[in-house]
Amino acid sequence: MVEFIIILIIIAIIAAISHAPKNSLAVELNLKETKTKQNWKEKRMISVTMNDQEMTVLTIAPTDADGDPAAVENVVWTTNNPDVVSLTTGSDPLTCQVYSRGVLGQAEITVEADADLGEGMSPLTETAYVTVIQSMATDLNLFAAAPTPKPPLE
Repeated sequence: MVEFIIILIIIAIIAAISHAPKNSLAVELNLKETKTKQNWKEKRMISVTMNDQEMTVLTIAPTDADGDPAAVENVVWTTNNPDVVSLTTGSDPLTCQVYSRGVLGQAEITVEADADLGEGMSPLTETAYVTVIQSMATDLNLFAAAPTPKPPLE
């Protein structure tokens, strides 16, 4: 059954191509390729859930339009909710440690960088969403009270 459907699709494509004006398909494909490279940038949404005893590391890997590694400068990491998370950057500005502060809630971590390595400014911005949840119990800590006389039985 699947093979039959594939054959019908192939026949429909061949029929469409044979009835189309010459070079129209190539022009349409070229326009789509150009539009894809220039205007369509796939953004990944980064979302992290961690408990109030954890931390995570966020890293950026800047690329150019072809996906090749590219340099940026003036990288700045910020959070909209410093009560929920704190941020620490070390000697590598492309990496940021995100620490939960013990308060439950959500925070946005924004990283900004300048793609123009000269005097101009060409800002790039990405955002990660962090949710801090209550940590799970790890022990019941059972205790016994000191023995006491029992009440009289009825």
